[in-house]
Amino acid sequence: MSNADLAFWRDVSVLVLAVQAFVILVVIAAIGYLMLTGLRRSHSWLRRQFPKWQALSLLARDMTERYSAKVAAPVISLAALASSMAAFARLLSSPFRRS
Repeated sequence: MSNADLAFWRDVSVLVLAVQAFVILVVIAAIGYLMLTGLRRSHSWLRRQFPKWQALSLLARDMTERYSAKVAAPVISLAALASSMAAFARLLSSPFRRS
């Protein structure tokens, strides 16, 4: 092979590498553009949705507190009644205890 042939193929390979790099950069730029556009759209959608979700979560929290209080009230009152009965029994039995 002569130096002219090597120079020709060197130039061809540089052009092929340049075209490949350009195509890869165009694909990366397109993906980046689509990602930014999608992020912008999803951000605006989330800003509209978060107040609704917050209202629903606050409603769920309030209902959970209300119904848990209703469920726990009989148990707490029964425990308080048992405690007061035990205190009353200790009060009645205290004169019979030796000091």
